[in-house]
Amino acid sequence: MTSTTDAAFDLRDLAPAGVLAFAVEQRRTADAAEARLLAAAVHWVDLHPVVDDAEVDVVLGGVGTPGVSEYAVESLAAALGLSYGAGLRLVSEAVELCRRLPRLWSLVQQGRLQAWKARAVASETTRLSAAAVDFVDRHLAVIAARNRTLTLPRLRDLVHEAMLQHDPDQAAGIEQAALDERGVWFDHRASTATTDVTARLDTLDALDLQTTVGDLAGLLGRLGDDRPLDVRQSTALGMLAHPQRALDLAHGAPSEALPSAGLNGSKGTLFLHVDAADLAAGTGGRVETLGPATLALLKDWISRVGAVTIRPVLDLARTDAVNHHDPPPWMRETVILRDQHCVFPACTVDARSSDLDHTTPYVSPDHDGGGGGGGGGGGGPPGQTRTENLAPLCRRHHRLKTFTAWTYRRLPDGDYAWTDPQGTPHLVTPGR
Repeated sequence: MTSTTDAAFDLRDLAPAGVLAFAVEQRRTADAAEARLLAAAVHWVDLHPVVDDAEVDVVLGGVGTPGVSEYAVESLAAALGLSYGAGLRLVSEAVELCRRLPRLWSLVQQGRLQAWKARAVASETTRLSAAAVDFVDRHLAVIAARNRTLTLPRLRDLVHEAMLQHDPDQAAGIEQAALDERGVWFDHRASTATTDVTARLDTLDALDLQTTVGDLAGLLGRLGDDRPLDVRQSTALGMLAHPQRALDLAHGAPSEALPSAGLNGSKGTLFLHVDAADLAAGTGGRVETLGPATLALLKDWISRVGAVTIRPVLDLARTDAVNHHDPPPWMRETVILRDQHCVFPACTVDARSSDLDHTTPYVSPDHDGGGGGGGGGGGGPPGQTRTENLAPLCRRHHRLKTFTAWTYRRLPDGDYAWTDPQGTPHLVTPGR
């Protein structure tokens, strides 16, 4: 068994009380650092004011908080190794706290309230008026100062109470606002074999769905499915993607129609990568965006889809070039398989959802050089569109590369070297 040691400290000789004291001190240090990080985020916004309304990227917090100049958030996020979304949340919540929740902000900076707890409040108050947010700030400052536990449900109750007291018109419309945010979200990253599904439904619809799923799960149990209730309810929800099958089951389907037999005709699209060695060894393959899968799981999926398309193996070392701007399908597929996601620092947008950017800007062969006295330079050279000169960039970062001082190049080893407007380098290794 190894000990947690480095050149700065050695815990092996500490008694239990000493370990606890050390852990508490590290927690305090981390909390102080998080408070300073929030202060740095606010100052970053102050350093990048909006000078032209056309350049506003996003208003960061609630009423009265400033905007920030376009693409300023990307630079901070990249420096911290965060995605744009995570960087935007950091900056928005920091500004909301500093400008609209001054009591909580003060407690954070004094080390009396952890930054993550204050950020949870800030994420809930951006839609409140000045009077309502002051109500929340005053009440939560008392709770925090007394070290009382603040749960998310309790926080949301307080926010709603603030609206009822200070923004009755907004409170009257809060139900419709919630309905407008309904949706269903699928997260395929949890496991190759399963997907997390999150939904926000009309409450009555949700109650009806709960009843229907429960009824189907009970029916599966009566037909001999002895798996736990949670598993049967998951299966029942999936069955609703095949209404006829659910109806057949409700009308006395035979046991072979149980979900364990598979749901033929699935409309899902999977990109499977399996080579001969995988098949020979029985080890399976890889599913794009999902990860590795056993051969048994792949066999089950293939038996359940409506159609299977087999594509020839791509040679990722192929170096053919074309003279027109848009790459042919094989070239686009090669770049997607090679890089897998947008190659901007910390961006995880899938390459199939991204644009293909020419790392060295494409110049039309018909370009006349611009005229204007310098003699021009003629059109662009042949072979500009090739895999070595293409990289996937999501639409946002494609625009950032095109319209700002961010630059990048592809290195011989396949990594991407970016430089932000401040001259800070960022290295991106595709596929990670």
